[in-house]
Amino acid sequence: MKNIMKISAAIALGVMGTQSAQAAELTLEKGTMSLGGSAGISLVAADGVTSFAFGANPSLGYFVSDNIQVFGSLQLGYADAFSFGIGVGGNYVTDLAGMKFYAGAHADVMANGDAIWVGAQTGFLFPLSEHVAMDLSVRPEYEVNTGIFLLNAGWLGVNAYF
Repeated sequence: MKNIMKISAAIALGVMGTQSAQAAELTLEKGTMSLGGSAGISLVAADGVTSFAFGANPSLGYFVSDNIQVFGSLQLGYADAFSFGIGVGGNYVTDLAGMKFYAGAHADVMANGDAIWVGAQTGFLFPLSEHVAMDLSVRPEYEVNTGIFLLNAGWLGVNAYF
C-alpha cells in the first residue's frame, strides 16, 4: 500500500511539472491591469475563543512596474454578521518554476468605520492561459482596534490580466 501511494505521488508530481512547463506564461509588466477576486474561510482567534469566518474580495489592480502591483478591493465577510468595506494594497510578483509567486501588504477599512485591518498576503498564481490565473494564498491579518488576529489560509481565486 505504501508503494502504491509513493508511485501515485511521483506520478502526480510529474504530471504537475509537465503541465507547468507547458502552461502559458503570464506577462505581468508595467501597465498591465488585473480584475479578479478570491474567497476563503478564516480561522478567527479572539479572547481565547476560536471560530470560523467566510470572506470574499473582488479586486482591481495595476502594475506600476514590471513586478510591482497596486490594488483596490471590496471586502465582503460573514462571521456573526455580514460585513463589508474597502481595501488597498500592493504586491511584489516574481517568476517561480512556471508560475508566479507574490508577497505584499494591505489595509482595509470596514463600512462602519470601527474595524481597521492591516495584513500581509503571500501566494501563487497558476497560469490557466496567457491572461488568466488561479490564485492560491495565505493572508494573516490583524484588527487594529480590537486586537483580533485572523489567519486566512487557503484563499482561492481567479484573476484576469489585460
